[in-house]
Amino acid sequence: MISAPGEVHVHTSQERYFPLTEIVQCLRLAAQGRRVLVVQLLKGGIDGGPARPRKLMGEHLIWLRPDVARVIDSPPTEAEREAVACLWCHVEESVAHFDLLVLDEVGLAVRFRLLSEATLLALLKTRPATLEIMLTGPEVSEAVRPLADIWSVRCGHLDQSTSARHFMAAGA
Repeated sequence: MISAPGEVHVHTSQERYFPLTEIVQCLRLAAQGRRVLVVQLLKGGIDGGPARPRKLMGEHLIWLRPDVARVIDSPPTEAEREAVACLWCHVEESVAHFDLLVLDEVGLAVRFRLLSEATLLALLKTRPATLEIMLTGPEVSEAVRPLADIWSVRCGHLDQSTSARHFMAAGA
């Protein structure tokens, strides 16, 4: 789905995986010359960090992970906290240069206290008007819902997508 600039999409699920449809959208937009930043907040293990981005499709698709040795799936160490904080600072400093920002597993990052909900909400509220943001992964906070244009829940092979604009127009 190609959407209007500036929209916020939430794609949440019970499982931890990066949905193929979102990966395809990133590739499609980058192929069209749009700048895409994908940030996997909890995935490490491949010489990550802002200083070592994975650049795909020239400079159009930048893929970042924290500079940690593992996938963060339990309470993080202090070094892991610092690595994610460094990554988040880079995101805040660079969002103006991108058309699409994907924050993978942002809900779990909040749960592990690697990122505060207030910090996430501030980014969503103050983003550039043309920046589309996609949040993926489990446990995305309900506090994000009023800011979301699309909220979808992935249930195995079934998707239940909800357009916030549709509900507002219907008076729900």
